[in-house]
Amino acid sequence: MLSLAQAVQICENAVAACLTKGFAPITIVVMDPTGHPIAMQRMDDCAPAAFPKFAHAKAFTCISLGVSTRAFRDKYTIAKDPTKYCQMLGMIDVTGGQMAPFPGGVVIRAREGKVVGAVGVSGASADEDEYCALAGIEAANLEGMFTEPVCHSLKEK
Repeated sequence: MLSLAQAVQICENAVAACLTKGFAPITIVVMDPTGHPIAMQRMDDCAPAAFPKFAHAKAFTCISLGVSTRAFRDKYTIAKDPTKYCQMLGMIDVTGGQMAPFPGGVVIRAREGKVVGAVGVSGASADEDEYCALAGIEAANLEGMFTEPVCHSLKEK
């Protein structure tokens, strides 16, 4: 399980990555494996649409399904199968909108594969959100833990 100190460090590292890259301000939520927030930070000058609820939904999706939000989206949309798409929408509806089918949610696992937490980021583009989440986790040097996805999908400019 992640400690409060580790969760705060992940938030601070994600903010630092966002500032370094010059992305739009972000909101970060770090969640424990039971779906409760451990830490949350919202940068100054966040756009009104950078709701903490979006970051929370991304982290909650990771905890609920044990996969990144990118993997969740891809599973239900990549085949362009209307049945799968409707299933995804139903999952979002049944959870009261607490699930998010877009990148920015990252799973944290212990070495043996158990989910120990998740990070949700919102405010920049979805790929930039995912980049900041992964950068925040990586810079925290969480010994014996790994992320899913392992690397970001951000196309460097």
